[in-house]
Amino acid sequence: MSDKLGHLPPFPGIRQEGLDFLLQLKDEKHQDRSWFNARKHLYTDELHWPMHCLVADILRRSAAHPVVRLYGDPRKSVFRIYRDIRFSKNKHPYKTNVSCRFTVDPGLTERNGLVYVHIEPPEQSFVAAGIYVPSVKRLRPIRLRMIHEPAAWQSVLDRLDEAGLEPEGHGDDLKGMPQGFAEYRDSDVARYLKWTSLLVSRPLDAEQIRTPALSDAVMSFAEDAWPLLQFISEAR
Repeated sequence: MSDKLGHLPPFPGIRQEGLDFLLQLKDEKHQDRSWFNARKHLYTDELHWPMHCLVADILRRSAAHPVVRLYGDPRKSVFRIYRDIRFSKNKHPYKTNVSCRFTVDPGLTERNGLVYVHIEPPEQSFVAAGIYVPSVKRLRPIRLRMIHEPAAWQSVLDRLDEAGLEPEGHGDDLKGMPQGFAEYRDSDVARYLKWTSLLVSRPLDAEQIRTPALSDAVMSFAEDAWPLLQFISEAR
């Protein structure tokens, strides 16, 4: 890992020039390749490079942490700003955010959960953790663990609550239970068995984003979210 990270300094913060560039991309008239290309240096210098530094910074901190272990690669963990418009009605070519991810799996797959950092001015920046719409095959052992180890799941919920984090997912509006789990509709974990994602999140303020304090905020959040990530990764 040191070979990949050694040339990258600690995260310096994202300067206002970079945040202003993202704000300008929200204007439809700036969703234009000629406009973007004329200012691509702003994206490269003020957004893309600092995000690489953030990834490297978090990976170094994680490697030295006694509990939290995250994986990534500055070259792979930063998402592209270019949108995939092939199957979208929205044909704007550029995102209005920059983001990166860290996985719990050394192989960099998301099957055991991830930490995701999303920077979108003016007030839509956040950090999230958990597992997002995995396959039914991957969800099954997580659901079974909730059923067979209810005390462990309740411990996760309690520790998240102490950290001010509230789990969220998709499926609260479903009337029926997932296939194979109908007999648990009256159980204490029934609500969570319906969910097709298991996530927690925390907003990021502008001051954090503009300074090296963002690295501290991401690591602090990862520590608080670790009980959920650990529960997911240990469900086999």
